[in-house]
Amino acid sequence: MAWPILTARLEQVRPGGRIVSVVPDGCVALEWREDGTASGHYDPETYRFIPIQPRPDADPERIAAAFAQATADRAYAYPLSMLAAGGNAEWSFHVLVRALVSPAPKVFEHADDPYLWSLEDDSWARYPSGTGRVQQAGPRRLWDLVESLFECWCRLGPPARERFGPTVTPTGEHTLWLDRGATRFRPGT
Repeated sequence: MAWPILTARLEQVRPGGRIVSVVPDGCVALEWREDGTASGHYDPETYRFIPIQPRPDADPERIAAAFAQATADRAYAYPLSMLAAGGNAEWSFHVLVRALVSPAPKVFEHADDPYLWSLEDDSWARYPSGTGRVQQAGPRRLWDLVESLFECWCRLGPPARERFGPTVTPTGEHTLWLDRGATRFRPGT
C-alpha cells in the first residue's frame, strides 16, 4: 500500500498526467493539475495487495506495554462489527477509517476480548465481552474517532466508496473529499 501518496510521485508527472496508486482498501487514478495537486476518485472495487512497506505487528511485548497504560472506559455507541458498514462488496466505511484514522488497523482477540489496534501509534480500543463498554488507551482515543466518523458517514447517506477521493498537494498534505470536494476530511479527524 502506498499511503500516504509520496510527493515524489507527483513530481514525475506533468499536468494532465495520471498517477495510479494503491490506497487503503482500494486504488485511485489521480490526475495531476497545473497547480501541482493530484486528485481522483476511489475505484468502486475493493483491492487487497501485499504491502509495499512492512507493517509493524502487534507483538506480545508491544501489547503488554500498551495494556499497562491507563485506560479511558465508557459505554460504546456502536459495536466493533460496525467497521464492516457498507457491506462486503465495497466496505465504504472501512475506506474512511483506513484513510483518516489508521491505514493499517488490526482487529484481534486477546484473553477472549476483541481489540482494534492502530499499528502506527499503538492507540487501541478493547471491547470487554458482554459489557457494552469500550476501553481506550494510547496517544489517541481510537474508538472515539471511529464512532464520530461513522456518525458523519451515516449523515452523508451513507455514500459508496467511489464517491470518495483523495487530493494530494505538492507539500504532501492529503485531503479526502466526497463528491468532488463538497465535503472534505483530513487524516486524524
